[in-house]
Amino acid sequence: MQNAFSKGKESRTMSINSQYIVLFKNPRDQVGPAIFARQMYPNNPKKFMNKYREGTQRPYGSLFIDLKQNTPEDDRLKINIFENKNMIGGGVTEEYISRKDLEPSQFEESFQSEQTYLPDEREIMPSCDDCGVVFESVPDLARHMNRWCPENNDLKRKRGNEDEDIPSKKSRVNEIDIKDGEDTAFIKLAELAREANEDLWKEKLDKYIDGNMSEDRARRKANRKLKDEDIDQFLSRYSSLVQYLLQLQNGKIHDKVMNKITELVNDDMDYEKAIKVAIRKYKPQL
Repeated sequence: MQNAFSKGKESRTMSINSQYIVLFKNPRDQVGPAIFARQMYPNNPKKFMNKYREGTQRPYGSLFIDLKQNTPEDDRLKINIFENKNMIGGGVTEEYISRKDLEPSQFEESFQSEQTYLPDEREIMPSCDDCGVVFESVPDLARHMNRWCPENNDLKRKRGNEDEDIPSKKSRVNEIDIKDGEDTAFIKLAELAREANEDLWKEKLDKYIDGNMSEDRARRKANRKLKDEDIDQFLSRYSSLVQYLLQLQNGKIHDKVMNKITELVNDDMDYEKAIKVAIRKYKPQL
């Protein structure tokens, strides 16, 4: 198959279930080989691409991929196997038949050696925090996290179930309804201000309830009593935020982070994930 993805889902299923795949060079389609490289060797896709280029550097060259379970990792990629005329009946080589005599320990050792790579290479390649898959570039990681990370939805469901198991505890912080718009940042600062005064608010609430006041009335009265304290906390946090923004607005690293966030958001990633990916990219500099 020149391109295992030429017919969409049907062809992709076929490529996943195939035991042998042959790739030929097509100047107009280099996406297929790159996808195979990331799928087979997520930790070191260059190994696959180097083998592919070696096999297809001359006309009619090819890369033969052996995906059988009992194939040692070092023997999965073969170049120009048809030209060497070493194929026998059924498309199976004598070399592959002889592998039946190999011990399982040899397979395991070969597999482990394939998965190792230099530490400095691992630091350069971005990885998904949820499932651990390593990618060649940050845009690849961004698409993975935003569209098809297998652990992403599971983690959300798990966290949601954990939250359901925790008894609900009323808090005045939750009374603030956060909506999209220009006031979102101020609303978040108001939440932080109320959280800072939470202990004092609870003391007043308990005091009013002990005085035979209804809970609803006690909550409203406690909110009124702490209004000035909440405003002071809000203004203090906003003042600190403005100072940080003024210090960062001309910063080189901060500018790179913001540009990366903009790039990822334009690639249909939500802001929360884009911020995490951008910060992870510049983690060494930070």
